[in-house]
Amino acid sequence: MLSKLALALLAVSQTLAGPLDAYVYKPGDLKNLGIERIPGLAPRTAFNGTVSLAPRAPSRTFIDFSGKRPGENAVDFLNQYNFRVSTDTIAAPPITRKFFTENVYFGQGVLNLRVSAYNGNGVIGSAQIHSRSYSRYGSFRVVSRSSRQGGVCEGNFFYLNDNQEVDWEMLTSTIDRSSACVPAGIWATNQATTPGGQKNSAVVPLPWDPRAGFHEYRVDWTAQATTFYLDGVQKARFTTNVPTAELLFITEAWSSGDPCWSNGPPTGDSVTEIRSIDLYQGYVP
Repeated sequence: MLSKLALALLAVSQTLAGPLDAYVYKPGDLKNLGIERIPGLAPRTAFNGTVSLAPRAPSRTFIDFSGKRPGENAVDFLNQYNFRVSTDTIAAPPITRKFFTENVYFGQGVLNLRVSAYNGNGVIGSAQIHSRSYSRYGSFRVVSRSSRQGGVCEGNFFYLNDNQEVDWEMLTSTIDRSSACVPAGIWATNQATTPGGQKNSAVVPLPWDPRAGFHEYRVDWTAQATTFYLDGVQKARFTTNVPTAELLFITEAWSSGDPCWSNGPPTGDSVTEIRSIDLYQGYVP
């Protein structure tokens, strides 16, 4: 009897009229066989909203925003690097957040991620971009400046689901002072790899004010460990709950109004500025 993987490959071969990297399938095609993705191939969301398959190989994507100017199209620019601007809604309490395309835009030499001032309508406008390709192991180095507006979570992630996730997160309300339930600093986390398990987490005091200038936030993810850096200096390392699945890279800014995490909601617009993203997929240099 053919395995699910063999059936999936057979389905591809029967549909494929050209080379594998030209094959496009609808998001539900493989799911009908009980398969989310074909191992060994990277799913890639094409610009027409379908998903294409491409052979996976170790790769580096460097996105430099220093030459960008206000008014240029951020969505089109990110598409060139196989990145997507999210429009998802997350109904997490106490207040739902929604990622809006217009909250991802260029400033002077930076990509801005905006969290909109909350107007009481039950939804906090937020911002997220992510790679379209998945990889097992890799490294991201994001150069950014934090918002001065409290009540926002600024995060860089490797992510598939709640049990395959690596987080490097800044909370703008507790950058340099603790709240009643959140210590001051930046958070390094490996989420538990089994439902209900114990995650790895550490709060790292910041050696500088992230709102005053640009700094590099880096995570290296290998089979053995996840290692967290600030401006090239190691600050945390975990050897348990290391993800084994293929993950996306995500960078985002959001708020849910949770007093024991993001705080807020923000009373004014929050803007996180990103100068560059350096993403290694499939290897750590």
